[in-house]
Amino acid sequence: MSTEMAKKIIMIGIGGASCSGKSTVSYWLSKLIPNSHIIHQDKFFKHNSEIPLHSSSTPTNPIEDWDCPDSLEMNKFNELLSDLKHQRVSLSESVVGRNRADVGEDDVGVEVREKITRGFERVLEDVFRRDGVNLEIVLVDGFLIYENVETYKHLDYRIFITANFETLNQRRSERYGYLTKSGSTWVDPPGYYETVVWPHYLEYNQIVLKYLSNDHSKCLQADDEVSANGLGAINSDVYIVGEDSGTELNDGSGYFIVASSEGVPIEKTVHDVAAIILKLLTR
Repeated sequence: MSTEMAKKIIMIGIGGASCSGKSTVSYWLSKLIPNSHIIHQDKFFKHNSEIPLHSSSTPTNPIEDWDCPDSLEMNKFNELLSDLKHQRVSLSESVVGRNRADVGEDDVGVEVREKITRGFERVLEDVFRRDGVNLEIVLVDGFLIYENVETYKHLDYRIFITANFETLNQRRSERYGYLTKSGSTWVDPPGYYETVVWPHYLEYNQIVLKYLSNDHSKCLQADDEVSANGLGAINSDVYIVGEDSGTELNDGSGYFIVASSEGVPIEKTVHDVAAIILKLLTR
């Protein structure tokens, strides 16, 4: 008779544009949430020779397109998500990509860190007592996780990190380059962000961006029910959009949790996203 404890996998997508801050949020959440791992989508880039050329390429000026779905091994990526979701495989460590922005270890204070970790410890214990299962949180970090239907359907909850064009372009320009699977370093050619990165961001995130261009969003205010588990209230830089937009968090199937990284301290973004995840886990 097996004595292995029952386990449930909760997959949380953390998407957004390149340099939006999604990987920084993912890093902190994985650091603070017990029994959690990250899967970075950019771990699944193809080899340099397999990267397609952008439509603006010319015979004398070929432009590799690292920001489209065909630059990634999406079948391999989705196969891993499916195997994890159905517990055919398990993670002993995170699947981390090669290119991460520098993270200031003091950017999230000790008090906030401890509050977040205690909140998740309580929730995980409550779920185990109530349902007899151990929750394992898998954070799926990527710039194209909301473009692919197969990826989308594996995600229990979806977080979207935003910033405006100017901020994203500036952050991208400050990157020293990107280490590729083939071992070389890719450096954006002039105009690459405007010509390739930003148009693809708009094209491949339409499922959530359509809600940000109309009045379907409702900000979560300080007295909303999302204030839970001792973390305190979240602010209006985090809100919900989608078919079920509003403060009532149901099964997570019809909405996105949107967090702005525009002029917002990373500590506040991490705190607020953690608060919403806690609320979802205790619904």
